[in-house]
Amino acid sequence: MNTKTLLQIVILFFASLSYTIAQIIPVEYQGQVTLSNGNPVSGVPVLVSGDMGTTFQAAGFTNVSGYYSGVLNVAQASTYFLAQIIGCNNNYVTTVFNWNGADTSVLFSPLVYCNTVSDTFSLCINAFVTDTNSLNANTYAIYLIQSATTASGDSLYLVNTDTINAGTFACFDNLVGTFYAKAMMLPGSSDYGSYVPTYQSNAFLWGNASALNSNSQSYQNINMIPGTPANGPGFIGGLVTQGANRLESENAVGDPIPGVDIILTNSSGLAVKHVQTDQNGMYSFSNLEYGLYQLCADVLNKPCIAPIVVNIAAGQDSVTNTQFSVGADAVFGWFTNSPVVAGQVPIIRFIENPVHQAVRLYNSSSQLITAEITITDITGRVYHNQVYELNRELTINAEPLSSGLYLIRCKVAGEYQHFKFVKQ
Repeated sequence: MNTKTLLQIVILFFASLSYTIAQIIPVEYQGQVTLSNGNPVSGVPVLVSGDMGTTFQAAGFTNVSGYYSGVLNVAQASTYFLAQIIGCNNNYVTTVFNWNGADTSVLFSPLVYCNTVSDTFSLCINAFVTDTNSLNANTYAIYLIQSATTASGDSLYLVNTDTINAGTFACFDNLVGTFYAKAMMLPGSSDYGSYVPTYQSNAFLWGNASALNSNSQSYQNINMIPGTPANGPGFIGGLVTQGANRLESENAVGDPIPGVDIILTNSSGLAVKHVQTDQNGMYSFSNLEYGLYQLCADVLNKPCIAPIVVNIAAGQDSVTNTQFSVGADAVFGWFTNSPVVAGQVPIIRFIENPVHQAVRLYNSSSQLITAEITITDITGRVYHNQVYELNRELTINAEPLSSGLYLIRCKVAGEYQHFKFVKQ
């Protein structure tokens, strides 16, 4: 072999080597391992590979958010990548990313570590009454309500409804999380008006309802709560309106709210009747016997912390000045245009501490009050002082206040109440 031939071989060798090196590309990859309901799984070992004969290499373990990442050196001629784990049942789970030969970063589709029975479940809801003679003459609306975690805490949302005849079930599939179920008898039923809307189990307000989840029985029966028969001269009427400091509401303060469930109970706490507010936010109960009654408005996420107590008696058999206000996180009831009674000083409640945008005070009595509200810092400097005619809710703008500790003094009928709050 002469020198020229040897030189040609050497040139061809290095040219071939440079060509081969040019075909290997480092590619960054990322992916996530989850359960079938989307929840991340940490601590799972992941293997990745390209085609063209590339062997799997360890990508490490998933982090607390279920993610894994790394760099894979692959041949430019590769057309796809693989990511693989061993699932909870010792089965191989693989995801494929089709590659164009140019991208230097890829994102794998999620790898599902486990398809467990507890990930999703089904609920079938039935409603029934104790009067079997009218069992087949009633129809019901079944409401499925989900409990979801938000930035401000747990909240309830209506996610589905169905209509059933007596003796049948409303079934909801592929559920994930915690739910509540409610049944309401529909107009046209033979027992309509004799039973109040009922939650599972045996509650007429959502705050007393039982939660349902993947550990619950698939078939649930709601035993409708009967009302208490009444045949008297009594009448109670009123209005439900939008309160101040509302959240995610299109209603202006004072606007009537239709479709709100109003539950009337007697002095023993037993349900008497139920009505829904009409398009004008109005409600009424008639044919009531003499006695003491309590009204509550059932609104999801908003406890009825100030129910209305009404005494129906001779000479006072018609009470028409009851009103509920639906605030940001509670429902409050009172009597409109009702004066303060001497010797009965109403109690003002301070709710929501720490304060962000507004100081919120509530008159927890059933009386119209005159209240002097003073806000100071801990040195005694006065930031707010004003007299209010307070029916139920009062919102005071707190945005001008700097962060720190403040004091509230409430003066009503010569008596004082004091609160502290932190402005953030």
